Amino acid sequence: MMNTELAQRLKEIQDSQQELQEQSMEVRRLMEKQKILEELLDHRKHIEHEICALEEVANKAEGEIQKKTIELEVARWRDQLNQVIAHQNELEKELLAMTFIIQKNKKFDKSILFRNIRELLKNSDVKLGQIEREAGCQAGYMSRLEKAGNTSDPSVEFVVTAAKLLNVSVDLLINADVGTITPTEEYMLEFLNTMIEDTRTDSLTWKRETQTQLEHVEPNFDSAGTTSHPLFLYQRLWATEEEYEDDIFYNSHFYPRETVRIVANCYNAELGGTGAKIYIMVCKKGIAREQIDLPVYYELYLIKNEIEPICCTLQTCGAVTETVEALYKEIEVASTHVHLGANARSIIGEYFEERKLPF
Repeated sequence: MMNTELAQRLKEIQDSQQELQEQSMEVRRLMEKQKILEELLDHRKHIEHEICALEEVANKAEGEIQKKTIELEVARWRDQLNQVIAHQNELEKELLAMTFIIQKNKKFDKSILFRNIRELLKNSDVKLGQIEREAGCQAGYMSRLEKAGNTSDPSVEFVVTAAKLLNVSVDLLINADVGTITPTEEYMLEFLNTMIEDTRTDSLTWKRETQTQLEHVEPNFDSAGTTSHPLFLYQRLWATEEEYEDDIFYNSHFYPRETVRIVANCYNAELGGTGAKIYIMVCKKGIAREQIDLPVYYELYLIKNEIEPICCTLQTCGAVTETVEALYKEIEVASTHVHLGANARSIIGEYFEERKLPF
């Protein structure tokens, strides 16, 4: 009987964890859509500004040809504007639908959320009233929800706003126990959240290393057994005095005596001004045929002359693990966007400055 009860309880816990993960994914998707909408609104403002400027030029134009040229240009901009407005309307509908679904289905322990918010507020310039105000809630909103007998859950806007102002991921806020974080982990979280923000603003550019690319790392054929990738090594295995095979393998510094394999896209980025690179590797332990039921996890390294292992999510507290996962998801989103280097931006900027209408 006891075993049956324990099994049922375990299943309930697993179901609850699955629901939390699904909820977190929905909130992340909502935030991504909101970011796209904000960019779209900025683009719309730019187009509207261009149209106004062209119409002013048209009013001052003297020749019929000049007016016709400007009118054609205005028409092109208006076509773009109509497309942007249509896209904006679709996004707004999608955001409303996603918000409704999240509000309807969210199942998390709000006491963890509120405890984390109060803990994070202790070391922040942010005030609870600011979170409530920017989330569109009345003053004292969180205190009312915390009262015994109040079964209402916080709004999505409140959760997302709290995460944004407190500079943490939504996952961390609703899943982790912030009160158990050590000073070193707090320092690590600050580093991770700074990289998340820099990734969002395109201040940190990540280079993708696909799983296929990492399966074809080339050896350097030196006595140290190095390869073209700093986190891979090779060794020459002799079958006979004349026959050998070069074995190239991922060199996990967290599990040096175990087989660890790369199972997804990995990324690296130069940390501006430091001369160092950060690597985020997606791993599973064991050989391929044994990996089916093993968890995917992340290993992070800093490399500047030497390799510095800094984090393995199989070994870290929940808060750090959640934030590393949030960083990886942010990188994955950023990798689908266009990125411009300083040189390209400079050339395009010169083009904008020199651009003139043909009259």
